[in-house]
Amino acid sequence: MQFASVPWGGKEVVLGMAAWCAAFVGVGLAFIPVVRAMAGADGFSGLSATDKSVFALANQVAETAVSIAIIRLGVARFEPLPPDLFKYDLSAPFKKPRGWLMWGLLGVLLSPLVVYASATLSDGLGVSDTAGRGTVDAVSSIITINFSTYASLMATTSILAPLLEETVFRGFLLTSLTKWMPVPAAVAVSSLAFGMLTALGFLLGFTYVRSRNLLTPILIHGAWNGSVLTILFFLASQGISIDELLHAPS
Repeated sequence: MQFASVPWGGKEVVLGMAAWCAAFVGVGLAFIPVVRAMAGADGFSGLSATDKSVFALANQVAETAVSIAIIRLGVARFEPLPPDLFKYDLSAPFKKPRGWLMWGLLGVLLSPLVVYASATLSDGLGVSDTAGRGTVDAVSSIITINFSTYASLMATTSILAPLLEETVFRGFLLTSLTKWMPVPAAVAVSSLAFGMLTALGFLLGFTYVRSRNLLTPILIHGAWNGSVLTILFFLASQGISIDELLHAPS
């Protein structure tokens, strides 16, 4: 399960992650004047739900482009890279043992079970499982029965966010960590750093390690986010308040 030798060192890992964090924050700050120009003193809360979804999409496009550019520029001097690093390859989707679609579909099927098992364990231990609700909470206030809003949020949460996050956390951080620790430990650390539901992060990391193709965790991540989003829109179409549902006392 070991990756090919990672050619960059600790300095590049630290600087790369720090630059990505700074760029992530910087892009968000750069969009503040845009929001003020569109909504005035009320800021983001003054936008309509459709405008919020379009703004979220534009912001995600910028963050994805800048983030991936920073990571790739950080390792550019080590090119040509080993073939299993930063791999997005549509070929041989079912070829054993690393068929990217084979592992991706398995991950999609396992995702609900993994999340349910993790939530059940968290409840049993009396631990609040808020990390796994990030996508839900992030879009709950934007959901309206409007196709353009749905399409914008789907592109944001199911395509761009997985592309960005899997490239950074699986493609760069996980593979970098394998230089100093066993692969299972690298999967665990990158999952914790990701800040998503840790169990799902483990699944994303495991399937990426098996396929060595970033299309695998991108597919699983996107399918999970898209399923959550679609369920929320369906509930909203039935007249259910998503905010009240999510924040009602347990």
